[in-house]
Order: sequence, then structure tokens, then C-alpha cells
Amino acid sequence: MAEQQFVMSSSQIAEIMGTVGSPLIVVSELLKNAVDASAENIDIYYNREEQTIAVENDHKGFTFEEIEKLSHPGTSAKKQATNLTNENGMFLTGSKGLGLLSVFLLCECAEIITAPKDKKIYRIILEKSNGTVEQFVTDQTSDKEFTKVLLKNVDKEIIDFLSSESEVRKLRHICTYLYKKDLVPFPTIMLHIFGQSAQKINFSCDFPSMLYDVHFNYRKETQTVHFNCVSPGKNICQDEVVFDDFQLQKLQEVMLTKYGIKDTIPTRSNELAFSDYTAVPDFEGRILVYEKSLAGAQLKAYGAGVNIYVNDFALYNYLAEENDWLGLADYSQRKKVTRLKPHNVFGYVNFPCFNENEEKLKISNERADFIQDFTFSKLMYLLKGVVMFAIFNIDVADKNPKYKEDPRQENPEPQESDPQRKTTPCDGDTEGHAGHDGDDKEAEGAEATYSGSNENGSEDSSRGDDGTPYSPDNVYKPQRLEQKSLSFTKSESAVIKALINHDDLSNKIYNVTFELSKLDLQVHRHSNAYLYRALLESATKYLSQHQSQVRFDNSSLEASIVSALKYLRNQCGKGKPLFNRHKDVEIWKDTVTKRKLIDALNQYVHNEQPVDALLLQETWNSMKGYIIACLTIQ
Repeated sequence: MAEQQFVMSSSQIAEIMGTVGSPLIVVSELLKNAVDASAENIDIYYNREEQTIAVENDHKGFTFEEIEKLSHPGTSAKKQATNLTNENGMFLTGSKGLGLLSVFLLCECAEIITAPKDKKIYRIILEKSNGTVEQFVTDQTSDKEFTKVLLKNVDKEIIDFLSSESEVRKLRHICTYLYKKDLVPFPTIMLHIFGQSAQKINFSCDFPSMLYDVHFNYRKETQTVHFNCVSPGKNICQDEVVFDDFQLQKLQEVMLTKYGIKDTIPTRSNELAFSDYTAVPDFEGRILVYEKSLAGAQLKAYGAGVNIYVNDFALYNYLAEENDWLGLADYSQRKKVTRLKPHNVFGYVNFPCFNENEEKLKISNERADFIQDFTFSKLMYLLKGVVMFAIFNIDVADKNPKYKEDPRQENPEPQESDPQRKTTPCDGDTEGHAGHDGDDKEAEGAEATYSGSNENGSEDSSRGDDGTPYSPDNVYKPQRLEQKSLSFTKSESAVIKALINHDDLSNKIYNVTFELSKLDLQVHRHSNAYLYRALLESATKYLSQHQSQVRFDNSSLEASIVSALKYLRNQCGKGKPLFNRHKDVEIWKDTVTKRKLIDALNQYVHNEQPVDALLLQETWNSMKGYIIACLTIQ
């Protein structure tokens, strides 16, 4: 056994680590160490009863030399010379050797159990109060390398906080795997909360249809922003556009040349352009903008907002949905025609190959944010004054053609526009924008009031008399139909009635259907969600009991439904009643796998997630067909 004294005192450690905004940052730092060690599997354990937190990985154990260096925090062998990536090609996340120190922000004592290449099991005990590192070799051996970091006597409130749905949801967003999936060689992470089933943290998106899918990146070597806006079904330039001069006038010229937007609206950031951006590191990103009618249901599964990542790992301060760091609320308040709203936008910004030893953009000691200095201001200009400036003006011009050139003019001349429209930032003061209110209302339509009168107030009886086709103003907004309950049609109900007294499962399906039909969808939202899920589960189980090809997995309802859908698809065209189309199966599959219906219902059942009645109504109208199919395909 050997005992060494920390070179740093506990007060110095606290000063270096700064003020941590959340315990999840500590967990994140331990995950980074495991990823840097090229782990293939990582397990996180929250145990409230024993007051412990543990992170275990299955790859490299600590070498003897690394154990010796634990008494010298603040030094690291990472990112030195050509040592920049792990064995899987991921850029190393740390460089200062401070990740392990973060455990002292949650506990006074931590233990490392590790088995390096010699397969001997070592125990290292870190004590904050007396500043010691005690290490010794046990009499045990292991057939594989591993490392487990165990935090002891952690406050129960901290473990409760980490176990809350809001923090678990942030943990699912901890890596860009959410957006890139298999493009990131990220290990499998499992979360074990005491008393609950283990859950997989790797969470990826199947992106539903959106208004705009914007990809962008900044290249420090050339000081250029590369921008590509894909918008299915819209007459918008789909080519990559390069911004190489970030002054407002030059940005406006590109918007006119590439997108035909003659009258751009500056953002507040466009007043702060700089002349040199060499200090800003390379970054990449993707921003998706959805229609309001889709965003409410689609983004429930993912969480709206734009997150920031460094070497594919999230900065904690940007994981909160309420952190509107791009100022989307300002856009929507100042210019109502835009779809850029905090709950409609989803995406990420990532800094790949970020070397903290060389970059001028610095990460704060608590690992939650960047240090907001001059370099940070330049970064924000590129994101807000260039990328968001382009997306915002594309969206406004799409809803209001007055901002665009008339394509019928062969040689369009620049038209004199309201000077305040070009000089007053849309996300700044409200003065100078009164003149735009008419444009906003005309473009939105729903906010305008059609009177059927001309400018003099008299009825316009000559409208259309010159032979010009009449096109009504866009003021008609049909009211959304609301269902009273989640119920079946009469023809569908015959299938349900036929189940009575067959067996216990059949009776359960009938009883759940009866109760569901009696509940008001708006008033009894949670009850509807619980019974809706129970009916999907029971119908899937019913089909699996009658068809051996369908595998029912008690641990995953989504996987069970996918198995049932595979079988149902094979039955298409075989003349079965109430179901005979491939299209039905595709709709059901999209609802479950892309709209993440089961994940949403699980959130309603097991957590405090508010129930979205609109999501229940929309998905029920298609999924009830799946339920009937399960009960009729024999």
C-alpha cells in the first residue's frame, strides 16, 4: 500500500474547478474520461439508498504510471504532440487532467477500482479533506480491463436531482450521437437508477419533415462560412452558399444574388461585425425549423433548442430548452411572420478537433460554457449575424414575397426601401418597426381582418371585372377539429365486441376500450395516455399470442410493435378485413419510430411530463387502425 499527498490543497482544487452549475457536469467529465479511454460500453449507476454514484467502463484500466500521477492534478498526457484521438478516432475531450478532480464537487471521498493490462485489480482512494491518494493492489484478478469510479456519501438530494427526468433527458443529449448517429464512434451508455429498469442513453433522431434543414460550417483557415438551406417543396436555392465577407452590406449582396431577397432585415448582431475571425475555431452545425403544427408533437420526443458541443460532447449550459441563446424569441416578437421560435427550432453546433491547448476560445473551469471574451463575441457574430441572419431572412421572404425580387422582371432594379428596415435590428428596439406591421399581418393572413372594402371604405364591386382571376386574401383559418374522446367507429367496434369472454387478455382489451371511450380527452389527459398505452401493449401481445412470427418483448413495447408491423406488412394484399394497404403499415411505423409515440407515452406514465392532448388525438387517428389489425389478422 502507498499513500501520497496531493500537490494541490482542497481550496486550490475548488478554485480551479470553479462553481459547477450542475452535478451532471461531474458525470459528464467521468464519461469523457471513459470515452477517451476508447471504451465500448459505459454504465452509470445512481443509488440513492447507498448514496453512491458510479461510472464504469469496459476498456483501459489505469496504468501504474497513471496511478502515480493522480497525486498531481492539473497535468495530463492528453493532446500532446500527435496524441490527439482515441483508438476509435474520436478527438480527445480533455487536456488539463482536471476531469477526475470534479468528483470532489459531489463528495469528500472517491474510490477507483481498475484492472490494467496485468489483470491485477487496484484500488485507489481519493480523500479531499486530508488531500491524499492511497493506492494498493488487491489479491483479486480480472479477466478483462476495466475502470470504475465510485463516489461515496453523495447527498441524496443530488442523486434525486440527477435521477429527475429533466436531467436524464439532458444526459440523452450529452453527445452529438443524437444528430449524427453512427457517424460518431460513441460507446453504448446504460443508465442504472436504483429501483428502475436500466435505460439506454444513446438517443438518436429520425428527423420528420421540416420547413428548413440548414447545414453550415466555419473554416478558420479560409475565414469562410459555408451555408446550405434545404427546403423540400419550396422555391429556395438549395446550393451551398459561401460567405467570405461578414459585413452587413456584403451579406445583403449574397442574399440578393443567391436567394433573390432584395430587402433584408438585420439582426442586432449585425451592428457588431469584426474584421478578423482567425481566433474562432472551426465549427459545424445543423439547424432544423419546423411548422408550429408539427413542432408541438414532433419535438416532444427530442426537446427543442440548439445545443453546443465540443469534440461531440455537450456544454451543459446549452442543454436547457429554456436557454434561448440564439435569441429566437426576439425574432418572433419583432417579426411575427417568422417561424423561428424557441419551440420550433432544433439543432446543434459542434467544435470538432478542438484542442484546448491551442485554441483562443476557452472553456470555463466548470466545463459548462465558454469564457465570454472577445473571441466568444466573434463566434456569436458568425452564428447570429451570419448563419441566423441568413435563415431568418429566407424564412421572412418565404412568407412575405414583398421582400423578394419580382422574377418576372428581366433586369430588376434595386428598389428604394424603408431605410429603417435596413438599419433597425429586428431583435433590438421596437422603434422604427411600426411601418412593418402591415406587412406582417398581410403575410400571416390570420392576423389580418378582411372587410371587403377598398381604401375609401366603400364596397369594391369591381373586383375581378377586368378579367383578372380573383384570388382571395389569405385570411381563412379553419378551426382545428377536436375529438371528445379516443374511440372507435361502429364497424371497428364490432371487432372489439367479438373479444368478450374469450380469455383474460381479450376481456382486458374490451374493458380498456370501454373506459377509454368514456373519458374526455381534454379533461382526463393522463388517464387517456395510460389507457392508450395499455391498449397498444395488449393488442400487440394479443397478436403475438396468435402468431409465432411476432416477438413480444416485455422490456420494449416499441420493439414489440416493430415486430408486429413487420408481420402485418407481409399480410398486405391477402384480403384480410379492415386492413389491406402497405400505406397503413408505413404510417404506423413512422408514428412509432419517427414520432417516438411510445417514448412520449412512457414519459406521461412514468414521469412528470405534461400530456400533449394534440399528440394523443393525432396519433390515435392512425394507430387505432393498428390495434384493429392486431385483433383481426389471424
